[in-house]
Amino acid sequence: MDQRLIVVILCILGTTLFVKGQLNGVKPLLIPCYNVSAIPGIIIADNRPPMNLNIFLELLRRLEDANPTLTAREFSSLILQRLWQNGITSTGGNIDLNISIPFTPYGLEAYKGTLILQQYLPNSAQTFYYGDLQQADLCALHYMISDTINNTVRGDESVTCVRSAQYQARFRRGLEGSEESVGDDGNADTESVLHLTPRRLAINPTTVSSQCPVELGVLYTNHGTVKIGDVLSGLATALNQENVKGSDNRYAATLAGNLAHAALSQGISSVQVGSSGGWNSTINPKYFFLQRNSYLDFTDQDIRGSVDGILLALQLERSIKKKYSDVKLSQIIDMYYSPEQRGVFDSTFRACNRNILYSEFVSGDTLSTEVASIIKELDNSGQYPYTTNPDKYQLLVDGAVNSFAKYFPSINDLACPQVDSPTERVSTDLLIFLDPNWSFTPIQSIISYILDNIDVNKYGSRYTLFSGADATNLTNSTSHLLEFHKAYNLSIHEKLNKQFDYSKIYEVMETIVRGKLNNNTYTGGESTIVLLVTRTPPNESHKNFLEQRKEIIKQLLPDVTVMVLGSGTPGEYSSILLNPSKDFIPLSDTTNENDLKSTAKNVIDRIKTIPRSIVNPNCAYGFTGSTSTFSTTQYVDLNSVNYYKIVPNYFFKGDGPRILKITETSTGSITVCISRNQSRPDSLSANCKTIQLNVQTSDISDWCGSNFEECAPIYLSVYGNTTQYRCKDYFCRYPDSVRYTISLENVGCTSGTYTIIGNFFLIATLFLYLRF
Repeated sequence: MDQRLIVVILCILGTTLFVKGQLNGVKPLLIPCYNVSAIPGIIIADNRPPMNLNIFLELLRRLEDANPTLTAREFSSLILQRLWQNGITSTGGNIDLNISIPFTPYGLEAYKGTLILQQYLPNSAQTFYYGDLQQADLCALHYMISDTINNTVRGDESVTCVRSAQYQARFRRGLEGSEESVGDDGNADTESVLHLTPRRLAINPTTVSSQCPVELGVLYTNHGTVKIGDVLSGLATALNQENVKGSDNRYAATLAGNLAHAALSQGISSVQVGSSGGWNSTINPKYFFLQRNSYLDFTDQDIRGSVDGILLALQLERSIKKKYSDVKLSQIIDMYYSPEQRGVFDSTFRACNRNILYSEFVSGDTLSTEVASIIKELDNSGQYPYTTNPDKYQLLVDGAVNSFAKYFPSINDLACPQVDSPTERVSTDLLIFLDPNWSFTPIQSIISYILDNIDVNKYGSRYTLFSGADATNLTNSTSHLLEFHKAYNLSIHEKLNKQFDYSKIYEVMETIVRGKLNNNTYTGGESTIVLLVTRTPPNESHKNFLEQRKEIIKQLLPDVTVMVLGSGTPGEYSSILLNPSKDFIPLSDTTNENDLKSTAKNVIDRIKTIPRSIVNPNCAYGFTGSTSTFSTTQYVDLNSVNYYKIVPNYFFKGDGPRILKITETSTGSITVCISRNQSRPDSLSANCKTIQLNVQTSDISDWCGSNFEECAPIYLSVYGNTTQYRCKDYFCRYPDSVRYTISLENVGCTSGTYTIIGNFFLIATLFLYLRF
């Protein structure tokens, strides 16, 4: 059955059945997530996308876009009601999957989640739309936010447990200042990609626990792995704040509720809290292995999620709702966890400061009171392994709170980085042509890491993935990271022809770029980069053709940058690259994650240096348009900078005075710097001006003289300073983003093809007959 039809049917059922039977079975919408006949392989994490922040935010944003009329208060409650269900475990047995599934919420984790949904959050029967998300996408989000410990013996413990423990030890030493360091990931992980077979990590029942169980419902972030479901429940209760039977629902849904759950699960006054672990990979994090197999009721990941959840909940009430009543969940989480660490409307309110913020926001007395308030309700609603004397609840409360108070400061997450420069947001249209002659693992890992670190989302970058064998699409142009993980896997890679056809690649690439330029609404605002991931350097028979194409791109497609990530040396690609020393990045066939990350970072760093292009939509391909005026609307985040380039083809000539204008339109403040020789202009190298509800105007009529070939581009930088405006536009990443326009008036279109016009016949002939 089509996955979207499944979503529609189960959406109707889920509208009325999401609370009923929370402990009696899996929610209707989530049944396909545990039914391999509905979605083959869905219960195997290898077949789901990585559990990282950017993919989580993408799913959240797509759901927000599908429900534009819902407030954050309504949205936060509904997403938990539909997709959050803890403690789902396998019951085993051979059954007919057309009748039932061998999974049910029997885990102890189920009790608190059920109680929160039934008593501490308002019940809503509103329709919740899923937009263009398929059932497998919803299942991925469910697995991200739903807490379960899978203690199945997998058979790989001799590898996974030892490696995870060794890496965790190095992680701790790195934080203490020894020579070995975890790097910049901020998480413990295993040393390299583990080749885990799907069968080993399927959820199956066992009477013997694994030495290093797998923890589900956790999310990889730069400052510690978190239970993101606790963060969502904290935000949802803050937006629907109320006292229930003496409990503040914000505490009940987060820290206090989880401490009460741990105390009831263990039934002892010396409650054990905390358990660290490590990921199978920090490039494609899919399995989180715990370091022990007992007392897993309140792991380090639970602690981070609970603390972050209550901090964000309290901050919502203190300041966020007062300033930005219509803020989105995705915006709050993005600001709090983003690698740039901009903070939630406050540079100090960010994940890397959770220990400091906790001491400022939460008192021990308040926490004890809240744990005591919910422990009875939780005990009455669940079936914990011990029957607790109500007169002894306080002993459990004191034990849990004291254990937490001692343990929490010892969670040594990476400290906040020193930020000395503004954040640089990437906005690029990246065309990736991959050579199937490479092994799958290094190529998949490198591309995954690159895409995860160049702002691929609706506010920034997009990409298209092609097979280099015949330049056919593996993905369409998309700003969704999920599409890469759906469209490119080992099975697909092995079916690709093992060749790299330069002529076909250039034909397809140039057709795509020409199509952009011929779109009379396209004004740029992004760079255009072609990344050739090749194991096949050009040979002598290729070079004449490629030299001609390089000249064509230089003259007719001046905003296109070609890069090579491949084997060989820079000199072997001189027929392709305008700047081989910068645009060639060497690649080797390795599975070592540190080496793969290092290579990918070189690509990312180069991409970041390429400015966004401003394009005159009237010029089209060939620069044949007449004199015109055009503008483009752009957005910059506070304490961030956008870099732009305007090639002389768009301002060398025109009728009347040619004017460049930058207009701040949102009652904010931006600083604009203009240069002719610095691609990243700043106050030290360029003419800069700060404007607020004002216009910076430059007469550029005589900026080129009479020689086109000697006319340098115009380089711009726009810094976001302050704002009084609540940015609600679709492309506003945050509510305090600053909007501005860049305009060119009375400018014409100039082609730089005079020197190569005579070569067109030769090039056309080569295109027709040259195939490699």
